[in-house]
Amino acid sequence: MSLQARLFIAFVVVAILPVTALYLTQLRQLEANALRQAETVLQQVVEVQQRHLNQEFRRLSDQHGLIASRTQMRLSLAAYNQGGDPAHIDLLTQILRDAMQPMENVSGLWLRDPHGTVVSRVTSENIAPGTFELPPVPQPGSAGIAFQWPDEASPQLWLGGLLAIDEAPIGSLHILARLDGIRAVLEDFRDDRLGGRTMLLIPAPDGELRPAGVIPPLPKADVLLASFREERRRRESSGGGPVRIADDIYLSRPLDFGIGEVLAFSSLARASTLAREQARWLLVNLVAAVILSVLMAVFIARKIAGPIEVLKDATRRLREGDSGVAVPEASWRELAELTRSFNQTTGALARRTEALQSEVHRRRQAQRELVSLANTDHLTGLINRRHFMELLGRHMQEPGEGASLLYLDLDRFKPVNDRLGHDAGDEVLRVVADRLQRLVRVHDRVARVGGDEFAVLLPDHEPGFEAEAVASRIMEAISLPMMIRGQQVQIGCSVGIAAVIPGGQAQAVLLEADAAMYRMKAANRALIPRSAGDGHPG
Repeated sequence: MSLQARLFIAFVVVAILPVTALYLTQLRQLEANALRQAETVLQQVVEVQQRHLNQEFRRLSDQHGLIASRTQMRLSLAAYNQGGDPAHIDLLTQILRDAMQPMENVSGLWLRDPHGTVVSRVTSENIAPGTFELPPVPQPGSAGIAFQWPDEASPQLWLGGLLAIDEAPIGSLHILARLDGIRAVLEDFRDDRLGGRTMLLIPAPDGELRPAGVIPPLPKADVLLASFREERRRRESSGGGPVRIADDIYLSRPLDFGIGEVLAFSSLARASTLAREQARWLLVNLVAAVILSVLMAVFIARKIAGPIEVLKDATRRLREGDSGVAVPEASWRELAELTRSFNQTTGALARRTEALQSEVHRRRQAQRELVSLANTDHLTGLINRRHFMELLGRHMQEPGEGASLLYLDLDRFKPVNDRLGHDAGDEVLRVVADRLQRLVRVHDRVARVGGDEFAVLLPDHEPGFEAEAVASRIMEAISLPMMIRGQQVQIGCSVGIAAVIPGGQAQAVLLEADAAMYRMKAANRALIPRSAGDGHPG
């Protein structure tokens, strides 16, 4: 059998029959695919709605925290609670008015004393009397949030919080805010194909979730919500994923601060209709594909079967990493251009790949050098103060056993600088750094943290490497004579020790070790007679 006939038969068997079988399989799975697609879209929508709503609530919470942090307001409220001077009320009112002025979405601010009595308040001009009722004073540890959505009005939110000075309660601050952005967020879900809606659920006094806003309005929202509550109980035992009620699919997500939930739901009936429309188009495409496949099979088998096989093999080798692959040019003009372009492309790709690898290597080398320069003291080769503080801070944030920090300052170093010059002093510092590194283990950290100041972090207490033992060996090693520019130099050091406790602050531990070092230095000075001259420590 000729190559053309073999290619034609193979194309029919390999292309047309699998496509037909795939069509029949997809026809049965379109309904399931429509459900999965609806679930995916619904999950994306409800998570976006949840994130947007939480952002609105966090923004208001940040405004409350900003106002509550005003020291003058808390001091004046405490003074009023003690003396009852009306002048404090005027000051508190002015503070509230100043705080409310830049907040366009805030309808009013209230200050109450520890008994719940209103001390001062500031409201916007468009608030009608009797349109709101002050919420109860929040209990310690509660969010102090009350959500309300009047009919045909924008949603409002009460956010209250206790005020205290030195942990002593002095009253509470309450904000009444218009959440105009909530309506815009709920209206953001517009999926006409699936008939999607978004609903905000808030807790009612009886503890049940009630619809606070449905965009657009839904006449049977209560009936829908009752069905959702029933399915919700089943969903809680099955992982809280999307639930199906009749021809609709529902998914909810909780909101921050215990405000409630956002519920999104879509129509599966519309999704099924779309699936059937897709099936019809799939059938049309299948018929067209069969006709076109037969025609193309004849053409391909007759004209370009051979060159295509060669290009296919070359492409496979190129995909496997052989960037230097080349193919012989075909006799047919168009295929000759194709093979020539292929060869030119592979050649350019090989050159670019080599250049890219070289550039990547140079960049990685440069990056390593930059990191080393940023973390290393250029004189001694030890890590510098900034990197040492980072390592110390990370160590203190990790759970586990504590560590020890040694802070040492060289004694009699200044006379070396004065007598032999700063270059000699630099050589002394390098010798000190080398001796320190020889005294510690691989995982210990040694750093130069100042001019002639060094620090050592001992992460554990291995026998023989307790802080006191290491400090003793350091002082002994540093005090050994050293030859600097042909002259013998002898210095010493004072070492301060501080315990590194997980959960603490790195700067505090460093200051503690520094203070211990200076106490030791002072003790050393006291032991040296005054007649010793300028050979004193330091």
